[in-house]
Amino acid sequence: MKAVIIAGGQGKRLLPYTKDIPKCLVKVNDKAILDYQLEALDFCNIKDIAIVTGFGDKFVREHLKAKGIKITVIENKNYQNTNNAYGIWLARDYALDSPDGFLLINSDLIFPPTMLKFLIEHSEKDAIIIEPTTEQSSDMVKVKMEGDNIVAMSKEIPPQETAAEAVGPVKFSHDGGQAFMDFIGSFIAKGELNHWFFYMLGDFARQRWLAGIKNPGFVWTEIDTPEDLKQAEQIVKRLK
Repeated sequence: MKAVIIAGGQGKRLLPYTKDIPKCLVKVNDKAILDYQLEALDFCNIKDIAIVTGFGDKFVREHLKAKGIKITVIENKNYQNTNNAYGIWLARDYALDSPDGFLLINSDLIFPPTMLKFLIEHSEKDAIIIEPTTEQSSDMVKVKMEGDNIVAMSKEIPPQETAAEAVGPVKFSHDGGQAFMDFIGSFIAKGELNHWFFYMLGDFARQRWLAGIKNPGFVWTEIDTPEDLKQAEQIVKRLK
């Protein structure tokens, strides 16, 4: 199985921390977000990894070189005019070269290695980890479910229809991944380059089974703002 880390954006909501470096290199307790993810992948024996860069590409390459980490870097040179679904599409040949499928990981997500292992070993072949919740915010990517199947994913889902929050990572079988890449490609072919990954995933799930796997209790954090970063400094101490 391969892994693709989606790290092409600047993360402007995290300014001033992302003034010069991409969000994936922002440090939480003296460790870059990217390093938390790479450690989790190493724990799960995932060695075939690509990272889609854009803003701050050279800093990502320098970071990997300094640590002696050899992974594939796929640069989205048009990152200023595109969104992360386009970045995923740029990684299509790399990801689909694996008969065992691949993982998609947003660069702002920190999770314990055991959470990734749980996803990989789960019987569902095409799936995303979700967090059941009764607390909702306008910033939350909400998930609508029918049984275990996701049927919508966006920030605009009404509270009464919301079953959970979208978390990630996402796991695809080869066939599921091919279908998702083809789905993104159908929009790329029309010149639509600015679609957001989670929204595309929600639309895709209306056409093909995508399981929402409920988080059984793993601690995780997503970092979008300086406030999130401050909270993450305490949350990562509880990772296990």
